[in-house]
Amino acid sequence: MATPEPFADFIGVTVPAEFWPELSAELRPELEGLGMSLERDEERVRLWRSSGDGWGTVKQEARGKVWAVGISGTVCAGLRAAGRLASVLAMFGARPHRTTRLDAAMDVPEDAAPVVARLTAAGRRGELALTRKRIAPATVETHLGLRVDGVESGTVYLGGRSAEARMVVYDKRHERISRKLPDAGNLTRYELRLRGGLGISLRDCIEPGPVFWHHVAPDFLPAPAGVAGWAPAAEGFELERLPPPTPAARMLALLERSPDVRQLLTLADQAGPFGLRMLVQRLERMAAGVPAEG
Repeated sequence: MATPEPFADFIGVTVPAEFWPELSAELRPELEGLGMSLERDEERVRLWRSSGDGWGTVKQEARGKVWAVGISGTVCAGLRAAGRLASVLAMFGARPHRTTRLDAAMDVPEDAAPVVARLTAAGRRGELALTRKRIAPATVETHLGLRVDGVESGTVYLGGRSAEARMVVYDKRHERISRKLPDAGNLTRYELRLRGGLGISLRDCIEPGPVFWHHVAPDFLPAPAGVAGWAPAAEGFELERLPPPTPAARMLALLERSPDVRQLLTLADQAGPFGLRMLVQRLERMAAGVPAEG
């Protein structure tokens, strides 16, 4: 089994409004390449959502003189799998920007129930710290329930909602089963939620290991040997920009993930032996601008 490593599970970045139109145009092909569709398109808010599963989102919102972009964990994972996360973040790095949020997470193959119970007790005794200050016992919050095996488990939040650093530890296996996803076995999610005031950077989003272990070890997990030290506001590194996904690749990504297309194919099959041909012919007529008959 591979050794668990921290990864970005949410990224928040802002850019000045004057740079947004160009950046937005550059981001679009990348999101379409993941099979994402523009679900909401308003003057000051845009919401991209993954076709099919619906869990992955990218929210783009005007806030005063900046545009704020929030990239969900599912989209971060998709970009990593495609080898394009660094390239997408390079678009922000090429312009004035501020990294406002990073959720750095790690999944450990262990039963979460005793971990959540242990950390809850330690937090309420004031024995845990993320930064130089101890986590206040009053900020320790739990959301628990019974699993299918009858064991109480769930989530523990350590640190206030507005804190620059907050730790969330939860039963990832229980969450997956609740969402009707495949059972991956015992799994504990350690999620470090960081705000921009700590000096997080795009480098931390691409390589979250140093910032994760800087805050998490030793109170939550022991750091592995050879972990690089973390420095806030790290700069002076270049990110490689990859060519954007081609229109053909984006088209196929949307086609393969679209629930509407799957529904159309089901109806075409139900329509009889010529159903698929009817569908293709209608698409060809639509592409040619021919109005529907009748």
